[in-house]
Amino acid sequence: MLTEERKKRISLEAGSCAIGYIMIEDGHCLIEDETGDLFLPESINGLIWMNTGAAWAEGTLCGSKHEFQMKDKIIKLKGGEEISYPLNLFKPLEELLEQLNDRQFELLLRELNRLGFSLFDCVYSFHPLSYSSLKKESDFSGAGFFQFANDISHCSLQHHFKRGEFTSDRFEFTLSSGERSLLMEAEQK
Repeated sequence: MLTEERKKRISLEAGSCAIGYIMIEDGHCLIEDETGDLFLPESINGLIWMNTGAAWAEGTLCGSKHEFQMKDKIIKLKGGEEISYPLNLFKPLEELLEQLNDRQFELLLRELNRLGFSLFDCVYSFHPLSYSSLKKESDFSGAGFFQFANDISHCSLQHHFKRGEFTSDRFEFTLSSGERSLLMEAEQK
């Protein structure tokens, strides 16, 4: 589980929130995202913000009751309300971030940002550290693969790792422009 401090840092990343609109269809409350896809309010983790006309108000959606609940009042939803909601990271990427030490976590985010990407630009992720069978082994190694894309570039990130008596992490970034970057850290237990 990500610490509150890391969740806060991740929420500062570009693209961490998306805009959507409330839809009431056949008695069901749905959210339509910017691409026209529909999903249930229950799939949003955490607080959302609703445009009340005067300001953005923080609260939670209760889809079954068609309500937006704030600290001091409840707004009955009619449909068409504009909301901003937090996006979720791909599970393998989130699990990688959980397993990094604080220094690695910050260096990885800084390098990704320096290259022009956000964690929320991730379009594909695979990481063997996500599998519980590997976590039980005391000595193992492998590589994780992550693809990031924005309007002007693509970035491939490979995470090569070893776990055991000797721990090492190597992050290789390759951009579609050909630019490459490398972060490495190793320690003996």
